[in-house]
Amino acid sequence: MSPRRGFALVAGLVSCAALAWAIIASTSASGGRARALSAGPSAGAGGAEVADRRALGVAARAVDPVAAAELAGMIEDVDGAPIAEGRVRLACVSGGSEQIVEVGADGSFRGSGCARACAHFIHPSMIQTGPWVLTAGREEVWSIRPLNRQDGVVTSPEGDPVAAAKLHLGPVPGAGGGGSPRFTSANTVSDADGRFSFAVAEERPCDPCLAAREGCEEGGVAAPAEVIALELSATASGFRSVRRRVVTGSEEPWTIVLAPPVTTSGRLVDEDGQAYPRAKILARSTEHPSEIHRASLDGAEFELGELGLGPYEVRALQDGIELAFAEGIVAGEDVELVGGLPAAGVALTLRLVSRDGGGVPGVIVDGGPFVAAESDARGELRATQVLPGAYLLRLRPPGGGAVRHRLMVRDGEPSHLEQVSLGPDR
Repeated sequence: MSPRRGFALVAGLVSCAALAWAIIASTSASGGRARALSAGPSAGAGGAEVADRRALGVAARAVDPVAAAELAGMIEDVDGAPIAEGRVRLACVSGGSEQIVEVGADGSFRGSGCARACAHFIHPSMIQTGPWVLTAGREEVWSIRPLNRQDGVVTSPEGDPVAAAKLHLGPVPGAGGGGSPRFTSANTVSDADGRFSFAVAEERPCDPCLAAREGCEEGGVAAPAEVIALELSATASGFRSVRRRVVTGSEEPWTIVLAPPVTTSGRLVDEDGQAYPRAKILARSTEHPSEIHRASLDGAEFELGELGLGPYEVRALQDGIELAFAEGIVAGEDVELVGGLPAAGVALTLRLVSRDGGGVPGVIVDGGPFVAAESDARGELRATQVLPGAYLLRLRPPGGGAVRHRLMVRDGEPSHLEQVSLGPDR
């Protein structure tokens, strides 16, 4: 070989090596260090790879060449444990194709459709630590962390923790707007120590897809959310419900102190003074419609001990039929409700038969006067004092699919027999 040819060959090899290094460097710049694919893991690379994965949660590892066209990844938390739940939205960097894939039990996810894709992790309480950009044929490890949370505690007037208190975030009355934009959910429940928390709805880090669509700075951190005032309400059994204004972004836990109960007594009868056998009472706050209290009747009497401040609308219902309504009710007031339908109602017999007319036992029935009721050996169910009106029943025969049936009970009939055919012979 001549010296000129030898020199040309060496120069060519150097150029190829430089090009390969440039490709590897550009790949790792998108989210941490990555190594080139090979037929299998290289000897002695394990320790370095673990270190890379802990740095920014984005270490590449080889995949089967047969799957080289796939978009693949592994998800782990900041301690290196795999995350076995959630979904990932994959959007091609070039635009167009988009898909949502499930995260497997080992923390892996897979998709296809383009050479490079932005990945958005979807989870109610976790968020990715940085922008995720996947390259087809490379399986990389990506890190997530818990969402930041706003903590709080619910106590009794004596300062004792209150468990199982229901908490709701909403807009301040009269301030406009709605919902709780800074949190993933507007509702939560206190634990055995009276503590609760709301997960903050954080923006995911800016990737090339978000940058093209929203003009954010790629790789940048989202600006802190605007601080807003919200109203926090709490209800718990044995206490009067309370509401207080809170401010988002607080470093101190929110504290809400429940009030001693003020009993609201009531009575429900028909125009002849007769009680309804299955009636329920609902009290809804006029100013805060999400606050609802329920009471059962003891004969014709009922009590509501958890109403808060402000007026309430009180409704009496039986089997889904409204009997009476009152508004402007405040805690501690006596309530007299008179139903507009006779409490005597109708004696109802529901007969469930097969195609040949034989009774079908063991059918579960829900709706109207029935709650998980079961047909007897003759295929029958009975209910007394059923109010006139239309009811939608859900019938579940043994070993069969659910069937819906519309029942009409008319006023003026002392009894009503409803026969329903369930199809095949039994």
